[in-house]
Amino acid sequence: MPLPKSFIFTRVWGTTLVLFGLTVFNAVLGLNQAGTAEASLAALEKMMKNIARVRRDGQAIEIETQELVPGDIVLMEAGKRVPADGRSPSLEDLLSDGGA
Repeated sequence: MPLPKSFIFTRVWGTTLVLFGLTVFNAVLGLNQAGTAEASLAALEKMMKNIARVRRDGQAIEIETQELVPGDIVLMEAGKRVPADGRSPSLEDLLSDGGA
């Protein structure tokens, strides 16, 4: 019974082996690049710090968001990131874009 003519069984073994080799090479290269990208992303996350500008003891200071405590007054400025949890004692003309 003859083998069916299809993409894999071209009866030209040289072409089949070259295509198979290129497919394996492409898979290995893709896995390597994915691993490198994950390592780069992890390194960037370590370097990036979330900083909040707060009023503490009457002075405006910048601290990491992990150091926020109840009683800190978070100062909001245009274009700055704001920690998610908190209360707003008074708001005037506040516009928020939650699409980010």
